[in-house]
Amino acid sequence: MEQVIAYKAFNGRLFDTENKCIAYEKKMSQYPKLKETFTKAADSIVGGQYRPVDIIRHTIEIWDKPSHKKVNKSFIVGGKYKFIDKFGKHEVSVMNGGVFPNGGDLSINWYLAFRHFAEQILLGNELTDEFIQSEINIMNEINEVKLAVNVIEPNNKWEIDNPEWTSGAIAPYTFTIEKIN
Repeated sequence: MEQVIAYKAFNGRLFDTENKCIAYEKKMSQYPKLKETFTKAADSIVGGQYRPVDIIRHTIEIWDKPSHKKVNKSFIVGGKYKFIDKFGKHEVSVMNGGVFPNGGDLSINWYLAFRHFAEQILLGNELTDEFIQSEINIMNEINEVKLAVNVIEPNNKWEIDNPEWTSGAIAPYTFTIEKIN
């Protein structure tokens, strides 16, 4: 049997030299790291002219350790509502100049409900339980797919989902909308 000397970092990791252990502890003391960015949506073309769209993507990146990053995104629409896309399916439809706040065709396809409610806010509509349910009912009448609204906080926070998707190549559809106070 041979006795060995090892150096143990604060989290239990072992090193054969003191210098390696100190370097590791110094590096790990930087974590968790946080990076926060705000990105404005691209302008929409309405009537041949570019018009600004009041949608901001808020991205928070958190590194718990060097190789482990979590990314949380939300979208602030009209400065009044926060949208959270739970499965990352809706960002393109609202960030790439596809929203028409000053005219154009409103989105009524079920898979564009995220964009539709952003358009409604930008057109000046106030979201309420009744308004959201009536808009979802219209979409459900037009489309074969049925969306559902779950009121999380009356007249303040809603979850919209397509409960018919249970598996397959297409990711779940869920997103939430919340009033910002």
